[in-house]
Amino acid sequence: MVDRMDDSTPILRAVDAFGYFYRVFEGFYDPIDNTNCSQVWNRWYELKLFDNLISRGQLMVSYYGTPAIPFQVEPNKGNRHQAIALSAYIRSRICPNTCYVIVPHEIDGEFAGKFKTNADGSIQYMNLDTGGIVTFTFMSDSPSQFTQS
Repeated sequence: MVDRMDDSTPILRAVDAFGYFYRVFEGFYDPIDNTNCSQVWNRWYELKLFDNLISRGQLMVSYYGTPAIPFQVEPNKGNRHQAIALSAYIRSRICPNTCYVIVPHEIDGEFAGKFKTNADGSIQYMNLDTGGIVTFTFMSDSPSQFTQS
């Protein structure tokens, strides 16, 4: 992936968020395989890192210009890496500026997207593998599909 990121845009690896918790709470968390999306997903929940999505309401997604639909959080949908990447982007000090976000892909390897915040508050990323554009918005009047557990 890094060879395709030859501009000066910052790169954010989602698993770097764990470093702080591991230093502060050393010995309280068992190590995980940071290349395994399911383990990263479970640790993201365990550390309550999805709180930034939960507080914004229901997450809506538009794939490649389609009408926005509720984001479905299911392991068999193969999209949990997107939620981790979005949460990492929102948590970062880089947000709302443009940056690359890299997370373990649910199917294989790594997912990398170039994220940015639009003027209307929606968040977009360009998938570096496909070039497709995905847009995330939040409906604050509907409860989040993410939970605290």
